Amino acid sequence: MNEDLAIVTGSDSVYFGLLRGLVRAIRAMPALADTPLYVFDAGLVQQQRDWLTRQGATIAQPRWEFGRAVPGFIAMLATRPRIPESFPGHGAYFWIDADAWPQQVKAVETYRRAALAKGFAVTPEIHPTYNARELGAARRRIHGWFGPETVSALDGTAPINLGVFAGAAGAPHWSVWRRRVDRWLGASTSQQIDFNADQTAFNMVVHADRLATEFLPARFNWICHTSPPMVSEDGATLLEPVAPYEPLGIVHMTLWTKKGPQPLVTPSGKTISRPLTYAAEPLPDSGATLPDYALPDV
Repeated sequence: MNEDLAIVTGSDSVYFGLLRGLVRAIRAMPALADTPLYVFDAGLVQQQRDWLTRQGATIAQPRWEFGRAVPGFIAMLATRPRIPESFPGHGAYFWIDADAWPQQVKAVETYRRAALAKGFAVTPEIHPTYNARELGAARRRIHGWFGPETVSALDGTAPINLGVFAGAAGAPHWSVWRRRVDRWLGASTSQQIDFNADQTAFNMVVHADRLATEFLPARFNWICHTSPPMVSEDGATLLEPVAPYEPLGIVHMTLWTKKGPQPLVTPSGKTISRPLTYAAEPLPDSGATLPDYALPDV
């Protein structure tokens, strides 16, 4: 993997089991084993920080400058437009949520190359098997919280999911994104706006500000709750649920799909139950006590 790449993520203590799987997935890939890894501490405990340090991670505190107390994960989201200034010295930055993990190294490399070529690379929530009605209704409701300009600009657009993205260090997207996020968070009066500000703002960067952005296929950020993946006959590899059943590049365990084993169908029609976590590893309590930070219908 090109040494100009940095991988960035973040977590609080309750999501650490997922973060641990993500880090292990990254370090298990020879091309990523020595890639600089940065972790925003959204509420970790010392033992967790120590483990991350042993994996070669650099830990940083997210910035919050809006004069009111918020949970650590909200501060982390607000800091994402400042990733290059938080961790300077790299050509491209690859963000991945703690509840996602790379199954194929070529997915990470595709994000890197696309970001360096075009400024930013993202994956819209579009796929023939996705529940488009559910996704559309949720996004329209979210857009309404940010005013008529946002509703008008994003009407009819495909929502961009920012659980996984890559940006070149010098891309103009960062500053435009930051200005939108800061304006919204400075005036925010609800945690719903706090939680959705940075992702909605980036949708505006693409569709209202019209900054050139590379769109990648759904298998590079598979939104599991809106369409469960298929699984290989041996239960080891998660697959795109349409022929020719390509392996997913990045698995994003949205909402309830991070909580315990999921029934998955193989190409031959057999059902296999397994967690969607890296290496199908169980979480404590099978993840049943993990909070849902997102809205239930997003």
